[in-house]
This record gives sequence, C-alpha cells and structure tokens, in this order.
Amino acid sequence: MNIFLESTDRLSLLADADIVIEYFANRSGHVNNAERLMEIITTWKIPLFVTDSCRERLRCSIGKLGEEFLISTFDELFSKRIVVAEAHIIDRARSSKLKSFEAAIEIALATELNIGAIVTASPEKYSKFDLSILTVEELSQRLSLESLSYTEESSYSSSSSVAIFPVNKLEDILSLYTPDSQARTT
Repeated sequence: MNIFLESTDRLSLLADADIVIEYFANRSGHVNNAERLMEIITTWKIPLFVTDSCRERLRCSIGKLGEEFLISTFDELFSKRIVVAEAHIIDRARSSKLKSFEAAIEIALATELNIGAIVTASPEKYSKFDLSILTVEELSQRLSLESLSYTEESSYSSSSSVAIFPVNKLEDILSLYTPDSQARTT
C-alpha cells in the first residue's frame, strides 16, 4: 500500500470535508477532532489535502455569515493543497457503491493522487478500499507508536538526540492496523 505522494517520501493525507468545515465553523462540541488534526499536521509537518468541494461547501455555509476572513484563512492554509475533482474522477465516483457521493469522490481523488489515507470523523461512510481510512484518534495513535518505536531504536543505534521521522516504519504500522478486528482495506 502506498501512503506517500509519488514525488516525495512524506506521508500525505486527505481530510474529509466535514472535519475541515467543523474546524472553520467552530461548532460547539464538534471542533475537537478538527483541532487535533490541525495540531498533528503542524507538529508532524504532514501535507493535508482537501477537495475543491470542501472549499465550496465552506464558502456556501460560512460565507453567508459574512465571515469572509475564514475563507481567506482556508485558502492560505491549503494553498496548493486543494485537489480538484475533474470529469474522470466524477465518473469514477458515480460508479462507486458508496452511499455518500462526496466520500466516493474523496476515495477516487486519494487513489488517483496516491494519497495514503483519508482522515475523517465518520469512517462508517467509507467501505473497504485499498486505502487507509483513519479517525483523528487512530492517526494520533499510529504517529505516537511510530515516534516511540523510533525513539527506542535511536537510543540503541545512535548517540544523537535528534530524532528523524522514518517514513518506511510508519508505512509498516499503517499497513498492519486493523481497528475492531476488521480491516478497512482490501
């Protein structure tokens, strides 16, 4: 399973539109996952992509409140990380068996762009695919395990106190994880 963009050795993620909208809408009681995701991508310097439909949904809902600065903030935060669903992606999503058309588009885009995982607060809207579907908590746990594993290995193999994130080890952890004894990938 490829969890990295082809042009880099870095983990890449696609955010479910709902989690990003919750962050910018700052809905009471619903923003914790989104805030934690933003903390993770900032700390680990993980590229987080969003769909163009996410931006349009945000513009429709938040724009009506007259808070255009939030749209500008979104554009700044995700500059060059907004992925566009072109006609062939829409066609692929139309033939998907997923109930959620937006989820089908996200799966098609992530697959097309070799993005390693989709981060969502609602994994139930995705079926089994050859792609990791993670909640924010699952992503956090995996990164914590990787950090701990690498720190332990570094103490035996190096006197350096600087830890460098080993991309290949995270790929191993991601490929082995099966929450609730059910694999989310095929």
